[in-house]
Amino acid sequence: MPQSPFEELEYLADFLPSNGESIVVSRRDGELVCEAVKNLQKSDPLDDPALYGRLVQINERLQRLSVRPIVIGVLGWFWLCVAHHQAMDVGVSGWFLDVGFGLLIGVAISSWIQYRQWKLFRKIHHESLARQLRQSRIDQHTLIGALRHQPELRLLFSQLVQATSH
Repeated sequence: MPQSPFEELEYLADFLPSNGESIVVSRRDGELVCEAVKNLQKSDPLDDPALYGRLVQINERLQRLSVRPIVIGVLGWFWLCVAHHQAMDVGVSGWFLDVGFGLLIGVAISSWIQYRQWKLFRKIHHESLARQLRQSRIDQHTLIGALRHQPELRLLFSQLVQATSH
């Protein structure tokens, strides 16, 4: 074994890990000890099965909120077109008004769905999710970054982005 501390360090340098890995050199009982550093980087927050399951559940609840407005909108559009054609005796030539009604109703439905999703997320899920993130020591922006690459959780992603921007 080398005699001086510098010789000991040179000896340990031969055993350094490859790029990206780290070690800690310390002295115990007069000898230098080399230990691998545990991974200090945080893992992907979506690796936690309990958190991921909760995120999927919230996203599914948000998604279900679109069913009723779509059904009501499509039925309303159909009956509006029928009433318009009956009242004005337009026939097939009034198709462009049907398209116009459909576009207006589509915008209204989209706004209604977004409002329902925003309301549900803010009133029920936002605070409990924030609490779970604090307990897991996960930053909300870290979760947003992880959700960015999960197309199946897109609704939840957009709600979290909106919640952090206000």
